Amino acid sequence: LGRYPNFTALFITDTDGHIEASSSGTENIGVDLSQRPYILALKQGQESVWTGGLTGLQTGEVIAAYGRV
Repeated sequence: LGRYPNFTALFITDTDGHIEASSSGTENIGVDLSQRPYILALKQGQESVWTGGLTGLQTGEVIAAYGRV
């Protein structure tokens, strides 16, 4: 992430939307993102999705997310 200062976090979820790996270490492992719009879109069959601005669950700051299967 150091080479990309606009990215603050990267994570991988399982197919249910729970974080399995995170660039911020192990503290977020298991966090449930299943109701986030990008996870819901993937579950509904989209192969990839970019979100508009969302409120981050942990920071409350505006974020954007990209997801793909």
